[in-house]
Parts: sequence; structure tokens; C-alpha cells
Amino acid sequence: MKNHIMVDGQLLQTNKKYSQLKLRQKEKIYQWMFEAYKKRYLELGKGPGDSEDESIVSDVMEHIEKAGIWIPESEVYKHYQSIKANLGKRMNKESAPGKGPSDKVLKKPREQAIEELTMMLVYLTRFQESNEYCRYIENSWKQYDYDTIEALTEREMLYLPPKSWCIYMTEQGKAEARRLLKEYGICDTDLMERFEFRTILQSETDQAIAMEQECFSPNEACSPEHMTERIQKAPESFLVAVDKDTGLIAGLVNGLSTNEYKFRDEFFTNADLYDPAGRNIMILGLEVLPEYRGQGLAREIMFQFLRREHEKRDDDGGMVFLTCHKEKVKMYQKMGFMDRGISDSTWGGVEWHDMSCRI
Repeated sequence: MKNHIMVDGQLLQTNKKYSQLKLRQKEKIYQWMFEAYKKRYLELGKGPGDSEDESIVSDVMEHIEKAGIWIPESEVYKHYQSIKANLGKRMNKESAPGKGPSDKVLKKPREQAIEELTMMLVYLTRFQESNEYCRYIENSWKQYDYDTIEALTEREMLYLPPKSWCIYMTEQGKAEARRLLKEYGICDTDLMERFEFRTILQSETDQAIAMEQECFSPNEACSPEHMTERIQKAPESFLVAVDKDTGLIAGLVNGLSTNEYKFRDEFFTNADLYDPAGRNIMILGLEVLPEYRGQGLAREIMFQFLRREHEKRDDDGGMVFLTCHKEKVKMYQKMGFMDRGISDSTWGGVEWHDMSCRI
């Protein structure tokens, strides 16, 4: 093939340009160049001259090859010469009297800034899916720089469906976007600012038990023994909202994954029915303490839980089942669940409705 060679079973482009490297690769190479430049600077007591260029580039190429990055050495040499003066300025700033790493302000590379700003904009402008049965899905319009979107997709920060006007941010991408918002000093939504959403800790078992007793009537609440067993055997099936001010749980959702397709009361009492590889989920409780109600927290907890479970499964997805009282049917319908009618469940000696949604 023209302009390509085969090396160790890999087809390599002989005329590849430095500009074609991915952003993370460029960042690594820049750091290796600065480290090699700094080494010569300290050895010589001054900035390396032109006679040191080949030696510095040779050191950098060793790192590049170990990292499995392919770029012709001539391109690395040209790039080093183009930034050599900037490396010298950075070194002079770091070595100036009274100056240390904490005193300098380093500018972000343009490509990195575009990528980070895009991540934050996609996150901040995301909206709920209009699909009646997948309302937990969040997407954003993909009217951003195409190369940036493609790079973020390759790193599994975003998902770009074919022939779609929308892009989807993965849970990994959202976590990175939230980190960037904090770094840039930008506010998130009120709920995200106030609460931390995560898996339950074993040390929070007593809180979960107390919440179960407060949010359900005595005949409907699961026993402390059953809650403890469930948390011990399947903590990853819980998602809690923790008040950042108090450090205490304000709300939670929990369930058990299974390959069964019908809700039965035994799921409340037997944690051994939990199948970590199960495609479906039986929701056993969505709970929010009274003082935190009326602000959309229950919906946010459920949507975060459904998105998390959605990402764990392949394209075939799975089903989520729960039971609720008649007066809660509309609430769950707004979350994308379908009312399947009166349930066979007799839990607590009351009537329940079967609800389900697809993930």
C-alpha cells in the first residue's frame, strides 16, 4: 500500500504527520520532551544548544516506542524544534529565584481546552430522552467540533449513534465532566451540587435500615435482617444520594438482578436470588426521607440507577420490574414505567400494581 510499511505485523503510515496524533499522545510527547530538555538544562547549567537536539529527540523516541505510539522521528524532530523556545521559557520560570511549581500558571494546550470545554458543554446542555419508555436516557445535540467528538467517543466518554443528531454521554464521561466543572469553578445542577450519587457502603447499613422503617409502613418494610443481608451480598445493587453537607443518606433505590421475568415477594426476603449476571432487575425500594421530598430527588435517583444498569448491559438490554400502590402509578409512569395491572404480590397484605420498563 502506498506510503505504508509493514513492521512486526503492523501496517504503519510512513508519511504520518504530528498533527494526526491524538491529543493524549501529544500531551505525553510534550511532557517527555520537557523532561529530556530539563535533564540537559540541569547538566549544562543553561539551555541546551542545537548540538543537543538529536540526543533529546532520541530520548523522547525511546518513550514513544515503549508507549506503542507510531510517528516518524523526523516529525518528532520538527515538533521539538518548533517548541524548543517555549520549553526554555518554562524551564526559566521554574528555575527563577523564589519561583516553584506552585507559583507558575501553565496554559492548557488549545486542543486540550477544546476537548475539556466540549465535555462540559455536552454535560451541561444534556436533556431527557423524549421516548416515553426510555425517559432516563440523556442526550445532547452533536453540534460540536467533529474531530473532538470522535476523539471523546474513542475514549468512551461519549457514544455517537450512526445517523443521529444526538450524542450520549457515558457515565464515565459524566464523572470526568463533573471533575472538570469543579476544576473550572462552574456550578452543576442544584441536585448534583447538593448530593453525591454512589453505591452504598457497608458502614451505611444502619442508615438504610432506618430509612426503610421510616418510608414504609410496618407491614411493608423489609426487616433489618433482610436489609443487612441484601447490603452484604449485593451492595452494587444499591444507589444512594448522600447529602454533601451532612454526609448522611437522603434517599436510595435498591434491587436485585436476575434472569426472571416476573416479580415475586421472595425477592424481598431472599438475597440468594441475586444473580450478578442477570439481565433483569427487581426494584425492591425507592426511598427518600420526608425532608428531602418535593425537589425531584426520587426521579434523579431512579434515572441515575437506570442509566448505570443500562451501561452494564449490551445492546439487547434488559427489563426492570417493580410493584407500587395505585396512587404511585402515575409517578412511575412519568419515569418511563408501564402499568401492567394488578400484581400477584401479597406483600404486606395490600394490593400492588406491576410496573416495568426496558433498559
